[in-house]
Amino acid sequence: MAFKSLAITSIFGMAVLGSPVFTTKDTISIKVVGGSNAEAGEFPFIVSLQGSEGHFCGGTLLDASTVLTAAHCGGESDVGNLSVRAGSLDRTTGGHLIPVASITVHPGWSDPSELTDVAIWKLESALPDDPAISFAHISPNGTDPTPGTMATVAGWGATDPTVEQDTSPDMLLKVDVPIIARDTCKFWYRNSTYSSVNNDMVCAGAVGGGRGSCFGDSGGPLVDASTGNLIGVVSWGDDICAGPETPGVYARVDTLRSWILQTAGLVKGGKK
Repeated sequence: MAFKSLAITSIFGMAVLGSPVFTTKDTISIKVVGGSNAEAGEFPFIVSLQGSEGHFCGGTLLDASTVLTAAHCGGESDVGNLSVRAGSLDRTTGGHLIPVASITVHPGWSDPSELTDVAIWKLESALPDDPAISFAHISPNGTDPTPGTMATVAGWGATDPTVEQDTSPDMLLKVDVPIIARDTCKFWYRNSTYSSVNNDMVCAGAVGGGRGSCFGDSGGPLVDASTGNLIGVVSWGDDICAGPETPGVYARVDTLRSWILQTAGLVKGGKK
């Protein structure tokens, strides 16, 4: 299980599908299942993280030179191969492509536990003013998402977890998913040998399956559908993405807010 810690192998073109459920990790990132095309202006803070083989993870702009993404999407040793595309719904063209200057991974993260699965990427230069770009508002401390409320996840990940061919769309997709009670999510993933659900994680997905994040969406945003606040970062889940009782699991950003903002440098212009 794990449709996430695959980002780095994807950078070097070695993505592999098909690890057994609840036993091993895949080597590719997550995707949106059951989604629809995003409209211009809906997610002005989303970015595509790019390696030598193109897109491999998503991310969220906190200011003109700072991206929040998943820790498993890459570390400092990968910086020379990486760039970020912002301001475009198309992961292959348009917007602004900026090289990455540095990566700071949360010190509490480890693979495969996926605790505190967040990282801050700094760009070599600030993004220019562009009406297609703005910055995310991180949910305040203590705002644990309420079970049953709706959230939206967006990304360029593959759209069919049942095939080995690359089904990643060029254009950004989105899907609405309900927040799942943490105790329920813990129970559903109780037999996982990959990771376990804790209080620094948020679960979201359709109970009966068919909607959610998957391979290629790792690091991207989960936003509250009513406020637009960033509430999670795509982290991990089951091999069969968006299956029944196997929701996506996200790093919960309100509990990690202090580290995120401190590491980001509280740069003026980012919505805090």
